[in-house]
Amino acid sequence: MLNNIYSVSKLSEITGVTIRTLHYYDKVGLLKPHRRVDNHYREYTQEHLVLLKQIIIYRELDFSLAQIKKLLYAKELDFVQTLSNQKKLLLKRQEETQLIINSIEVTMNILAGKKNLELLFSDMPEGFNEKLMKLKGDDAFDSMLSSLGGLSKTEIELSKKQTDDWAFDYKLMLSVSVNSEKVQKKIEKHYFLMNSLFKKIHGDSFKGIGYNGYLILADKIMSEPMTKAVYDNYQVGMAEHLYEAMIIFSDKKLKNNIEEYKQLNI
Repeated sequence: MLNNIYSVSKLSEITGVTIRTLHYYDKVGLLKPHRRVDNHYREYTQEHLVLLKQIIIYRELDFSLAQIKKLLYAKELDFVQTLSNQKKLLLKRQEETQLIINSIEVTMNILAGKKNLELLFSDMPEGFNEKLMKLKGDDAFDSMLSSLGGLSKTEIELSKKQTDDWAFDYKLMLSVSVNSEKVQKKIEKHYFLMNSLFKKIHGDSFKGIGYNGYLILADKIMSEPMTKAVYDNYQVGMAEHLYEAMIIFSDKKLKNNIEEYKQLNI
C-alpha cells in the first residue's frame, strides 16, 4: 500500500485538487512529483499524498503557498510560532467576519421591521408610512425597526387586532372624564397591551414598563407628531384624552404598585 504510485489524474481524483493546481504546485516547488524515465510523466508516491493532504489542511487555515512551503520543507522553522501567528490572523478575520454577519442581520431585521411596521399601520391615511420611513437612519427608529423585524406576521397581526379592538372601545369614551373608573380600566388594558408588545419585541430582557416608563410613553403621544397621528387616526382628540388618562393612571396606580402590575402582566 505504501508503495502505491499515482498519476496526476489519479491523485486529483483522490484528493479533489485539480490537475491544474497540481501542475502549479510542481512549478513552484511545493509538491514536486517524480518523473518517469520513459515518457517524463508525473508520478506521485504515498509520501506525496501525505504531503498534499497537509497542504490542503494548511490552505483551509488560509496559509499562503510560501508559508506552506516553509512549513513542509524548512528544517529549523518554529512550527508552533508560525501556527500561533496564523491563529491570531484567523481570529482577527473571524471577528471581522462576525461584524459583517451582525451588520447583515441588522439590515435584514430592519427590512423585516419595515414590513411589520407597514402592517401595523396599514389603516393609516395615505402617505403616513412614507413620512414614517423618513425617520429611517435615526438610531432609535432603526433600533425599533430591528426589534419589530424579530416578530412573525402572526404576532404582528395579533398585536394589531388587540390594539384596534382596544382603540375602538376607547374612542367611545372620549366624552367621559379621564378620572372616571371606566376610562381608567381601559388605560389599565392599554398598559398591559404595551407590556405585551414590548415583551414580544425584547423577549426575556424586558421586565415590564415602570412608572417613569409609562410617563415617557404618555409624553411621546403628544410630543411626537407621528405617534399622536396614530391615535388621532382612530378618533380626533384621542391622543390628548389618552395622554391625560395615562398621567392619572401612572400617579394613582403605578407609582406605588408597579411591582404588582408587572406581576400581573409578565
